[in-house]
Amino acid sequence: MLPTFMLKAGMGSQYYNQLCSRKTLRDAWLLIKAKHSKGGIDAITVADFDLEAEKHLDTLLAALITHTYIPMPMQKASTSKKDGSIRELGMLTIGDKIIQNAVKTIIEPVFEKKFLDVSYGYRPGKGPAKAIKRLLHIIRCEDRKWAVVCDIHNCFDSIPHAPVLHLLDDILKDNDISALIEMWLKMGKVSGNFKWSDNNLGLPQGAVLSPLLTNLYLNAFDKAIIAYNIGYVRYADDFVICCQNKETVQNMLGFARRMLLNDFQLTLNDNCRIGSPNQPFQFLGVKVNNGQVVLSKEKEEILKKRINESFGIENNKPSSNFLQILSGIKSYYGQVLMADEKNKLDAFLIDCLKERLNTAYKNRTISNKSHIRGFIDQIHFFSPQNDLIRNKIAYEITVSCKKNGNKVIDNSLIQKKVQYRKKQFRRMESSGMDLLVTSTGIQIGISKGVVTLKKSGKVIKTVKTGNLKNITITSDGIGVSSNLLKYCVEKGIAIDFLNYDGKPYAKLYTPKFAEANKEIAQIHALEGDKGIRLVKSIIGGKIKNQVNTLKYFSRQRKTASSAFMKCLPESCEKIGLCLAKLKTLECKNLEEARGKILSIEGQAATVYWNQVKLLLEKYLDFPGRKHKGAIDLVNCMLNYGYALLYSRAWEALISAKLNPYIGYLHVPAKNRPVLVYDFVEEFRSAVVDRTVIGLISKREKLMIKDGKLTDSTKKRLIKKIFERLNRIENYRDQETRFRDIMKKQAGFIDRFLCGKANKYRPYIKTW
Repeated sequence: MLPTFMLKAGMGSQYYNQLCSRKTLRDAWLLIKAKHSKGGIDAITVADFDLEAEKHLDTLLAALITHTYIPMPMQKASTSKKDGSIRELGMLTIGDKIIQNAVKTIIEPVFEKKFLDVSYGYRPGKGPAKAIKRLLHIIRCEDRKWAVVCDIHNCFDSIPHAPVLHLLDDILKDNDISALIEMWLKMGKVSGNFKWSDNNLGLPQGAVLSPLLTNLYLNAFDKAIIAYNIGYVRYADDFVICCQNKETVQNMLGFARRMLLNDFQLTLNDNCRIGSPNQPFQFLGVKVNNGQVVLSKEKEEILKKRINESFGIENNKPSSNFLQILSGIKSYYGQVLMADEKNKLDAFLIDCLKERLNTAYKNRTISNKSHIRGFIDQIHFFSPQNDLIRNKIAYEITVSCKKNGNKVIDNSLIQKKVQYRKKQFRRMESSGMDLLVTSTGIQIGISKGVVTLKKSGKVIKTVKTGNLKNITITSDGIGVSSNLLKYCVEKGIAIDFLNYDGKPYAKLYTPKFAEANKEIAQIHALEGDKGIRLVKSIIGGKIKNQVNTLKYFSRQRKTASSAFMKCLPESCEKIGLCLAKLKTLECKNLEEARGKILSIEGQAATVYWNQVKLLLEKYLDFPGRKHKGAIDLVNCMLNYGYALLYSRAWEALISAKLNPYIGYLHVPAKNRPVLVYDFVEEFRSAVVDRTVIGLISKREKLMIKDGKLTDSTKKRLIKKIFERLNRIENYRDQETRFRDIMKKQAGFIDRFLCGKANKYRPYIKTW
């Protein structure tokens, strides 16, 4: 049953009828898209929404028309204030942002007609610079040089709902729009662990409509203040009252304080500042001194620091959006500051510019005068007259660089050559990490740091042990010397014995593989919520990796089928809903969690494998995912690849000294390494699925006979999976081989279970 406040459209719903328009929603979506807005609790980003925007808009429109639209709760977020305190924010989903933006577009012109010119915050055609200009006019032209600067304590969070809704009803006379806004106001918030918090007071910070509703609520306050014929400027919850003498300004401060408390249920902060003609005061980031705007020393240092950081002077890491940072500073302060203040900032900006470009020239990222001039031309100075010195700056920097003896070199070509050689040697390094033995009758031994493979007494292959990490044996009749066994145990080199379907029937590892305290921590995690949280994180990582795998193959538009591309946005959306359901899941115990989590995982898997089926349909007939008893090529390759991955997951857990037989998602049973089965989930699609799909899409010679992979196909698959495991990834800002990523992730599981970390963050493969 739908909430009672969801009314059916009727007479007097003119604004709601405007909302129920495809054009209105589409215009709102384009605005959201242009701003690159972040998503909310459903984990759907702008990019995800854009994949099938028209369908999403149709869904929103249908929900509005049928009055079945119910918003999602806002996701809690926080940001630091200037004073070091924390401001609580909320993040809307993309769909909710679209509808709120559409409502704002419709009702804002109605409210703007009722708002006074003294209000400048969050209004079209207004802004902080114009607020400062009006304040200066009041001081200079109206001779009101006594001022008090005030800000309302927790304004957004303290505004009651009832009077706001009453104002909406009185002005709009549209029950349906009022019902929508009431629903947004009353909708709760969820934290990082998806704990619900009711919202019974305040306008949610982060919501699109909150600034507009704040201005609506304070409009009556604005009218009451200007009725006394004094100077007044308000920007959101900050305002200045200007009078001709001290007594009047003190009286107005008392009046404003009493009125806010009695009529608006709001209070002023205790830091209200009274400024005299000879005593400057600060408002909206600038210092006003007897009708002149200057920078305080603190603000000047802050701006210089921002400019410095944007150029990356100290750490040699310039901000990727430094031009936007500079433009944002200039767009405000360039309008309100005096000429001397602008010149001071320009002088500092020019010094930073010289240092940054000189460094770039030395590092050969900028190679000639035209590059330097092109860079300088992007900069907007605070004073227009300083644009005339661009040629001079470019000339001075060029001369300076030549004096330092730098030559113009094609840096890009050098980088290409270095990268080519780097890749070449990394492939050489990787080639010696895995030894695969597939022929019957092989004897494996070691002598002087070299592994030898003999058949019928003749050496057929030698492998240096320097980079050796793993020995994989897939055939019967293989002999392994005791010296080699001892060496592998000492050096931590795993030896895996695999049966025909790739599953390990034996593994070699040191008997000192576990620690009692870690095993105890694993057991304790079976109770309480730690095991549940771990499993939710792992399966959440698996689902995200499935989506990223689909997106990865969507880039191959020339080879991907049209059906795959057409269904992809909807499939990603469905999987995203499964992920959102997983995040909000609450369970009393691990036993209950297993069933619910596996159900969600199964729903996501069904969508994922159906999409894979569409991806592969132009190459072969994939019947869908089948675990046991599979006789088709794709499933046999997947099952074989997963079996190989089990060995690496086992190895990673052993390296972290965790007991593989104590797991959480899979039910513990005799001789079942359930922690291996849990841990491997987040790596399946990133390692095996991508490899198998890639081999098939490249039309490799892959064969199956009597429901089993041929030896040549096995060798090809094993080789490719080993290559992927040895591939270097960008992992937490470091270049790391995938096999080592698995070990690091196992270490993070250990830290989480032992209480050294508050949460476990799964591995997410980018696309």
